[in-house]
Amino acid sequence: MRQLGQGNTLLRPNWVFGSHEDQSDVACRITRPPITQRVRRTKRAIRDALLRPIQEKPVTRVTTTEPCAEADINRNTFYAHYATPEDVLAEVEKEFLEDLALLLEDTYEEGKATLSMCRAIDTSRERWRAIWNGNPEIISKAVDLCCERTLEHWDSEGIPSKGEGKLFLRFITRGATGLVGDWLDEGCRVPPEQMSATIDRFVNEGRSAINH
Repeated sequence: MRQLGQGNTLLRPNWVFGSHEDQSDVACRITRPPITQRVRRTKRAIRDALLRPIQEKPVTRVTTTEPCAEADINRNTFYAHYATPEDVLAEVEKEFLEDLALLLEDTYEEGKATLSMCRAIDTSRERWRAIWNGNPEIISKAVDLCCERTLEHWDSEGIPSKGEGKLFLRFITRGATGLVGDWLDEGCRVPPEQMSATIDRFVNEGRSAINH
């Protein structure tokens, strides 16, 4: 967990120095640098470097040394920006989901939220696979975003989205999460158009059954 000192100061975790060190010591404090192009490039390099080890193991088993070696930076540079590898992954996830939300915002009125999601995942499949391996909840979050946009579309079209309709969509969302996860795990061999069409067909057939 990120540990903050006074002001804009980041404290290194105890394990960096050993339990015998006093974390309140000035030497344990690292002041975050101002956000500049150089800082952005460094943080991007760290985020990209994390993707390699989390393809092979959960982020909780990744040491700070691994992304440092991959990005060719020292540990002090890492701790100037992040406290743990988990912090890095959380920022990567946030960035991906924000990009997906913007994409869905532009397309949900056309009723193409599922297609937009599948295309976004297919375009950056290796990064999504790495993030998914690091934290499987990322697919669930992505599908939930798609679900929210679908509900908005249903409301705008006058399609019932309350009661059983909403329960059904939540139910199908969990199934879609599994389908997308398997699709991603298999390298997205099926085109995103076909995957999204399959999911939408399941949704539409189920919705028709409820409406009748």
